[in-house]
Amino acid sequence: MNQFPKKGIIVLGIILAMLLLIWIYYIPLQRIMAEKKYEEYAKQQGIVATDIETKEIYKDYKQGGYFISIHYCSDPHYRYRYHYFLIDYKTSGTNFNIMYCDVYDLENNLLDSYVNTIYRPLE
Repeated sequence: MNQFPKKGIIVLGIILAMLLLIWIYYIPLQRIMAEKKYEEYAKQQGIVATDIETKEIYKDYKQGGYFISIHYCSDPHYRYRYHYFLIDYKTSGTNFNIMYCDVYDLENNLLDSYVNTIYRPLE
């Protein structure tokens, strides 16, 4: 009878350790990965860090991943919204460590054409 509480405590400790590792992986680590992916994406778009007017990063609990919303000084009429996925399941296949970019006008309408924007999405 003395062994049961020790085993229960060990099992509980293992479960708590696993939950902590999952939390560390999905919240802070994934945010860091999203920021690094944005830096790579922005470099391909030709963006310099000094052109960023505002930058907001937040977790997307509904779809997964992270959003990075940015207003650029050189393109003040548009808001660029980058969506990072660690794993993205699409009908065309599964993508890992991927980022997409959408551009919105000041009325929050998604643009169909990027003719007037300075930075175009890479897709």
